[in-house]
Amino acid sequence: MDTKNLPVTSEQPATCEKASKSAKHLKRFVTVSVTLFLVSVVILTVGSLEASFAEAYCNTVSAFLRGALGLITSVFPFSLAETAVILAPFCFIILLAAAVWRQCAGKQKGTLKRFAVRFFCLCLLLLTVFIQTFGICYKRESAADLFELNTASLTERDIYVSAALAMTLAEQNAGSGLYSSDGASHIPYDFNTLKQKVRHGYEKLFDSLPSVFSIKPVALSEPWTYTHISGMYMPLTGESNLNVNYPDYVVAFTACHEGAHQLGIAYESEANFIAFLACMYSQDDYLRYAGALNLFEYLTADLDTESVGRLYRALDGRLAGELRAYSAFFDKYRTSKAAEVSQTFNDGYLKSQGIATGTKNYSEVSRLAAAYLKKYLPDYFT
Repeated sequence: MDTKNLPVTSEQPATCEKASKSAKHLKRFVTVSVTLFLVSVVILTVGSLEASFAEAYCNTVSAFLRGALGLITSVFPFSLAETAVILAPFCFIILLAAAVWRQCAGKQKGTLKRFAVRFFCLCLLLLTVFIQTFGICYKRESAADLFELNTASLTERDIYVSAALAMTLAEQNAGSGLYSSDGASHIPYDFNTLKQKVRHGYEKLFDSLPSVFSIKPVALSEPWTYTHISGMYMPLTGESNLNVNYPDYVVAFTACHEGAHQLGIAYESEANFIAFLACMYSQDDYLRYAGALNLFEYLTADLDTESVGRLYRALDGRLAGELRAYSAFFDKYRTSKAAEVSQTFNDGYLKSQGIATGTKNYSEVSRLAAAYLKKYLPDYFT
């Protein structure tokens, strides 16, 4: 059969035109995503070489982006980060299956290749957002330098005295909590009030703050507890996600810790330190209590058994009951494969950001806090 003289249908030019437009859009998407990522890598590299540049960038461009993301996501009553983590695998599988179907059944050549390119570009954009909002903050000046703290000369006695001071501060503010029969305290106000009080504490520390702190409870807090994670800041959405299954004094302190991350404090030890200061600067007794008691636990972890025993024997009955209640609560979650996996992942992530000690960085708050207390309350250390 001679097909040379068959008429060309109008669908063929339309299909070609559609394919051409699709190729142009994809090319533009690749160009934009790769360019933005490379620019971000350059900024990160300069920040790694010059901490003052990273400090300035974190307080200007990054601060604006973090604030904008937090403002946008704050209008949603649920955690977008948690929702994305749950839905992302299903969305990926559905889109991949659709691409395979179009490639095979629909005989649309190049569909899988275009899917892979779009997915790669999306990953580059997410990495760009991470670098711009939070990754650069790992390169900024240290809290020890900003507060002019001497952590190198600290002795074990300094840690012990700091722990005793933290214990005293917790005892002075312990009356603010509502204690249940098992000894656990309870926040005497609702979650929205907690967010407001966290903000008030930070107003004493920082000249400017984002318009809102996007702090949200996690819907799957109870199963999340098996990972031993009490909170997580998500740079891609600007949200602080709180595990509200933990005892209230941990939830209150974690809200301050994640709030520090929203302000660009990347190192975990420094976020703990800034959170402690925010609690202490707060006019709220329960936040002061939570900050002091959490610090007490970090400090005693750095002491020998005899020193810890001496401090625990001197504990106020309310504090002793609180810590017993926490231990009883945690027994259910203490041994967990999920915790091992999350610990490994978190340790690897922190080390990838230049924190050589990994997850041990959390407990390094003890030296920052001890140096701070020794500097501003020297009479207790003489």
